[in-house]
Amino acid sequence: MEQKVHFKGLNGIRAIASMIVVIFHIDQYMPLFGLPGLGYHQTGMAGYGVVMFFVLSGYLITFLMLKEKDRFQRVELRKFYIRRILRIWPLYYLIIGITLLMIIGNILPAPAQFSLTVTLYSVLLSNVGYTLGLGAINMLPLWSVGVEEQFYLMWPVLLNNSKNVLRSLTVVIAIYFAIKIYFRIVDNGRWYNFICWSAFDSMAIGGIGAVLVFERSKIIEWMHHKLLQLMAWLFLIISIIHSPIHIATLIDNEIHSLIYLILIINVSTNPSPIIGLENRILDYLGRISYGVYLYHVTIIVLASHFLGRASIIQEQSWYGYAIIYILILGGTIALATLSFEFLEKKILVLKERFERIESRA
Repeated sequence: MEQKVHFKGLNGIRAIASMIVVIFHIDQYMPLFGLPGLGYHQTGMAGYGVVMFFVLSGYLITFLMLKEKDRFQRVELRKFYIRRILRIWPLYYLIIGITLLMIIGNILPAPAQFSLTVTLYSVLLSNVGYTLGLGAINMLPLWSVGVEEQFYLMWPVLLNNSKNVLRSLTVVIAIYFAIKIYFRIVDNGRWYNFICWSAFDSMAIGGIGAVLVFERSKIIEWMHHKLLQLMAWLFLIISIIHSPIHIATLIDNEIHSLIYLILIINVSTNPSPIIGLENRILDYLGRISYGVYLYHVTIIVLASHFLGRASIIQEQSWYGYAIIYILILGGTIALATLSFEFLEKKILVLKERFERIESRA
């Protein structure tokens, strides 16, 4: 194999996205500790943290598939799916197993329609379960994993049979958006939300960015412009500290996806970005971000179960809130670290046997 593919700064993006989700969810689930939330979770920014993950995933995996197709004429589907299974499934099914143990141990109540819930989540239709309101609380982050796995079930097949990948991605976005508009008109409820949450277009937008980088498009030079970078960072910062910038409900996800793509392309390909994300802390948080994302609600539930009744936790004062934030962030990072060091690393070594393009991104 030739030199590994490496995009700088992508772990920094992962770290930012995972911390957005965790911090906003801590506020959302504060009532589990007997304290009112501060209210900032109501902006919905946690969902846009997931959108950032979707764009990044589409960007990186599409680029690696383009490299593989360029070198070997096609993506080998068997090895691609094995890589996805080895990277995604162990923690996904571990969360389901932990949930079942917590139900048996009376830490969690059994979810409504238990058999249907277990079936949907077990066959990677977690986004369907989420739409139907099914699933124990700590299983809910699995919805986005189901979305990604469904997208990557079809995307390498389409890429292998595509003579123009950019056009294929544009068609995916157009079809998705047409379906989204249709359900907005005829439903504008549960199934419209299901289509919005599925966010195939966010991954396709990330894929378009990968094509532009792979083909060394001149558009990349335009995206490197310092003013555009500044505007994109301000967009993200305002969305976090105030509320997600809103243009029109129908296209907000797409607008955020484009902004996140600009940030991703700059931190990964710009030799002199206005904000670099290469440092040890962000790099490590990015490497364990999958665990951080999947484990954080489990930590919230366990902490609230064992410590939620403690008087020091129930104090509606700054130190009561501080203890909860420190406990959840510290516990989540600690569990994700143990998971990465003692479980995921071993599986990643096995995953490397099925790589045709090596990556450190």
